[in-house]
Parts: sequence; C-alpha cells; structure tokens
Amino acid sequence: YSGRARSRAFLDILGSKDMKPEEVIAYEAGYRLQPDDNLSFDIAVFYNEYDDLRSTEQGPVGGAPPTLIVTQVIDSKLEARSYGAEIAATWQAAKGVRIYGSYTALKVNLDPDDDSTDMNVENTETNDANGSVYLRGSLDVVENVYLDLIGRYVGPLGNRNVDDYTESDIRLAWRPTTSMELSVVGQNLAHQGGLLCSAGARR
Repeated sequence: YSGRARSRAFLDILGSKDMKPEEVIAYEAGYRLQPDDNLSFDIAVFYNEYDDLRSTEQGPVGGAPPTLIVTQVIDSKLEARSYGAEIAATWQAAKGVRIYGSYTALKVNLDPDDDSTDMNVENTETNDANGSVYLRGSLDVVENVYLDLIGRYVGPLGNRNVDDYTESDIRLAWRPTTSMELSVVGQNLAHQGGLLCSAGARR
C-alpha cells in the first residue's frame, strides 16, 4: 500500500434564487378541406415563443486535493423558438375501413442569455426530430371489434447519434360497451431493439 489518497470528485447541484417560472406564447392556425364525405385534408402551422427556460449553469469548482467539488446551478437563462407544420389526410376507403396519414415538420432554436454557461444548448435543440410520418389503417373486423395497423417514420436526432428509423404497431380492440374497451397492443414490431433517444436529453 503506497499511502497515496485516492482522488474523489463530487457534483453539487444547487437551485438559483433568481430562477423564474417558464413562460410560453403559442400561435397556431389550421385549415380543413373536405372535397367529399369520405375524404378530408387538414393543415396546421404553429409558432411558439418560450422564455425563462431551465438551464444548467456552471458554478465554482472547489475542494482540496484529493477531493474535487464541481457545482452546477439550475437557473432560467434560456429562450427558445419552435415552429413547424402538420399535414394530414383521412380517407374512408370503404365501409368499416379508414386510412389516416400525417407528416409533421418541426424546428427548434435555443438562445441562451449572454451570461449563460449552459453547455448543453446544441444537444437540447436536437431532442426532437425535424420530420416524422405517421400512417394508420383502421378496420372494423366485426361488430365492436376493431383492428389498427400503424406505421411510423421518425427522422434522425441531429447531434445525438440517433439514426432515423421506421416502426410498426398493431392493435386489436374489443368494445363490449360504450364505456369499456379491452385491447391487445404490439409495439415496435419492426425491430428487436434500438436507440430511440439519447441519455443526454434533458427535456
């Protein structure tokens, strides 16, 4: 035994006394077109402004060898803007057969305050995919029994090393009464496993 002390590091997380509640102002507009009774199209656009979002600020580093104490302060020094659009279509293909599809585009921009030391801004901006597609086919099998087949495409998550992926789900439901439904659901049937998000996501 050499007698040398082992190095130790501790993370001390504190809350700022200046932290404010998060605020959001949301704008949204939509339009529906229905050329006939069996077909409809919907389009929606949105723009959101966020103020005083939670940030993780770097505090002082202290301690004496062999102990290191790193301090982080939870504050509200981030602003953000998100905007995008969704286009959807619903088609009653036949009696008891419905098809729904949608495409969503999303963009998020984060702006830290001038005195912010939050180092995760770039990663936080890529928590959500810029584009996704959703398809669902619904079938009335027999009276009160319904089958849903679902397909999903989600775009890559930027700097989080999460590739785009395609997945499928299936759902079989029985509705014996108007207030009760029993269902069996299979999710993510296209793959046995995969990284769908990053452990570094904070929000």
